[in-house]
Amino acid sequence: MADGVFGAVDHVSSIFLPFGATSPQGQRIYGISACLLAPDLQTLLLLCDMGAIYGARVDFQGLKLSNISWKHWTEITSDDQWGVPMAMDVEGMALDNGTGEVLLSSERPSHFFRLPVPWQSFVNPDSGNVTKAVWLPHQPSFVEENEVSNKGLEAFTASANHTFLAGVEGALENDDPAVRRIYQVDSSGRSLWSGFLMVDTFPSHPLGLTELAAVNLPNQSGGPHFLSLERRFSRAEENDIRLYLLDLAGASNVSNCSAICDGPCDLRGEHQCDLDELTSIQKRLVFQWTPTQLLGGLMVDNYEAMTIIPPQAVGYESVEDLGGLAVLLINDNNDNPRQIGTQFVLLRLPFATAGEPTRWPRIMLLLVVLPVLVALCSLCTVFLLCPKARRRCRRLGRRVRHQTFEDDDPPVDAGVSKLGRPVAV
Repeated sequence: MADGVFGAVDHVSSIFLPFGATSPQGQRIYGISACLLAPDLQTLLLLCDMGAIYGARVDFQGLKLSNISWKHWTEITSDDQWGVPMAMDVEGMALDNGTGEVLLSSERPSHFFRLPVPWQSFVNPDSGNVTKAVWLPHQPSFVEENEVSNKGLEAFTASANHTFLAGVEGALENDDPAVRRIYQVDSSGRSLWSGFLMVDTFPSHPLGLTELAAVNLPNQSGGPHFLSLERRFSRAEENDIRLYLLDLAGASNVSNCSAICDGPCDLRGEHQCDLDELTSIQKRLVFQWTPTQLLGGLMVDNYEAMTIIPPQAVGYESVEDLGGLAVLLINDNNDNPRQIGTQFVLLRLPFATAGEPTRWPRIMLLLVVLPVLVALCSLCTVFLLCPKARRRCRRLGRRVRHQTFEDDDPPVDAGVSKLGRPVAV
């Protein structure tokens, strides 16, 4: 993976819904575990992990979130293999571009579902308020049999060639605690390939994989590339949210591994695989968001939902024109009044430019750095010898303020909003 793919986040915009906020139809808005922007670039589908989809219209003003209008609410139901209604803990959502239908992944237990209606029905007030999810023909039985409680198929996204990428939130029972398995499946749920990535386990418990999103990076070798959203919470550390760039090129296929272990895998069954003999998915940290490392001045929370916003949705022709990727993050407040409510955060990941090299060749040191040092030495000499120049520099220094974000797009605190319309600031 190439160094310096992204620079520091330079645009942040947000809309905040306080705890207990409701849609115009009267449904409380909470528990957002996944989101996607539909092909019309205006419809936002939001998955509630308790079994519902909120349909909304999102408006952008360039790289700013302008408004979210709530259009419809649909309850998602399903039956188990014996035809008995089952509770659903739906965590992942992806759009099947071939059929226009929505696919879901769940945990407790881990399953794949299809919603047999077009995505437009989720924003159509004339549509029904209940949709029954249908099991896909092929199910992730290995994950279901080995998942740790509440750590199943959390991440789900569409990928190339009408396939999908699903990620397990935690380590499977016989895997090393730092291993997170990734599955490429087709629209029937059939597994095509499986790899794994490693998560940070220090200083507290391991990070959980919460979301994946496919990205198209111009002029980048390797791939396919994805963003992975990872998180953990502890009372001592509080929320730790991290975004990574993944490169699947060269990663080992672990479809036949019953266990992925660091060292001997004694007594863990057949087909154990040693970590030392495998190649994990390459990953590079894009940013970390913690109580002491705020993102655009916004407080961190339990962010689970993520989607890539196409450049055309925010008024640009391409990612090159945008100069990076636009990403939307949404937190899951767990229906917990001690959390911050529900927050929508739009940010830009700018591509690193030629003016931000990671290593300068020696010729650049001679041609650029050395003349600059000579000029600075000359200015210092003038400054030391001329009292008038010193006084003027001090006056100028008092007037200059360092800005982290671009002048035309500073961080915006959207304020409190009942229905997604930011308070004027």
